[in-house]
Amino acid sequence: MQKGNRCFEGFAEVYRSGGYARFSERVTRVLPGFLAEHGLSANSVLDLACGEGTFLRGIATENNWAVGVDLSRRMLSLAQNAEAQGNSSPLYAAADMVSPPFVPGSFDLVTCWFDSLNYVTSEEDLRSVFEEVNRLLIPGGAFVFDMNTVFALSVLWQREGVSIQRNDSEVLEIQMPSFDFDTVTAKLEILVMVREGNGWRRIDETHLERGYTPQEVIGLLKGAGFDVRGFWEDLEYLTPLHDESPRMWFLTIVPE
Repeated sequence: MQKGNRCFEGFAEVYRSGGYARFSERVTRVLPGFLAEHGLSANSVLDLACGEGTFLRGIATENNWAVGVDLSRRMLSLAQNAEAQGNSSPLYAAADMVSPPFVPGSFDLVTCWFDSLNYVTSEEDLRSVFEEVNRLLIPGGAFVFDMNTVFALSVLWQREGVSIQRNDSEVLEIQMPSFDFDTVTAKLEILVMVREGNGWRRIDETHLERGYTPQEVIGLLKGAGFDVRGFWEDLEYLTPLHDESPRMWFLTIVPE
């Protein structure tokens, strides 16, 4: 995520146990077929904003090198302590996606999932992320990622208003969204009460996500030197984007 973002430190445990990982589980299931269909490999993979590592644990094998970076040290701790599902464990590093600490040409695939790039709230920083990804990929390497659309942030998030995301014997999670049309930025205030012994611990976090149009993202990608091969509403079914698409997925390639 962008520099200075301290999200997910207190929320990390709740995130892991609250069903959010199902998104990454679906990507792990869908991505291999998508890569094969486009003639792409995943011998060396970098996952930006890897969180608690569900995606990387699913894609890591004894035949590839899987690395994840994230700003949240708590998320990374959960990732490092999780049991690998295959014969190989991913590597993790605390780093900002604007300046990941790797030499040029280190990877043939870079990924970034589940709103993470929406946390980059300026076009300048987003272009910097794209330029860094281009630097880290080999010629012919692929960058595959998704983002929330402006419609999702400005309409779908606001439609529910204040909502209870979880309410059980261990956790109460309340989300309060708002949207600023001048900055095209959604604010999500999260209040969590976590049971601890006979009492409760309160967690407050504020998450900011910037909405970008497909045209803006494509322009920034091309400016960073990418060849944009495709963009869709859904990575599995490759359905085309439309005005009310909640999410957009991109496939971009470093020219050889």
